[in-house]
Amino acid sequence: MTNTKNNPSLLNIQFGIFFRRSLNRPDLLTREISDNYSEYFDGVPINLPIPADIVDFPVAQLSSNDGKWKLNISRIRADIIYTPDEGKIYEEVKVEEGKIIEMMKKIAIKAREESDIKISRIANISTFIYTVENPNDFLRDKFFQDKTASYSELSIRFNQAIKSDKIQCNNITNYQITKLKKEDKKNTEEVLLIQRDFNTDIKKDEFSDEEIEQFWIISKDNSHILTFNQVNHK
Repeated sequence: MTNTKNNPSLLNIQFGIFFRRSLNRPDLLTREISDNYSEYFDGVPINLPIPADIVDFPVAQLSSNDGKWKLNISRIRADIIYTPDEGKIYEEVKVEEGKIIEMMKKIAIKAREESDIKISRIANISTFIYTVENPNDFLRDKFFQDKTASYSELSIRFNQAIKSDKIQCNNITNYQITKLKKEDKKNTEEVLLIQRDFNTDIKKDEFSDEEIEQFWIISKDNSHILTFNQVNHK
């Protein structure tokens, strides 16, 4: 995988909504998406005979044949995951991100119409791969005062709470070091796996369509910001 300094590549974007109570027919929501977005979800729909008391396992699933799009709906949440071409940066997937929000709003509307089920929480998760010469030294220089100390197996996680127009959110960043195959597919290299988890902090009785849109704007402005240019890494 190729990458340039201060330019992390996007691994995937996941947008999720949580239902206030359990769904009886998750397949009705996937049908709504497959009927309206068949150009994105052209794979064969999957409906699993999961018992009603298992609420967090995906019951209805859609995907695209190219592997870029996936929709999972359990009885208590719906998640759309978009995986771009390798090496893409966040700013290059704005059109697809906008489509995700369209789909999520349509799912929320369908849940209300069919079962009077409302949305209680929202999440937007962006995962990145960042290539640096020495990931441990990079995290040391970014987060520790002693720039000469030797560290190994570093993992950093923190939350920056954000409140905007009555929507209180978590903005969680997680840095991990992982091994990735090089372009020759034979050798591996250590890279940073970075996840930005932006989610509503407190359950609400209902998130309106306007609030879902507002959350997307807030998370778009915050959850993907990676200020590596502020790091004096050598």
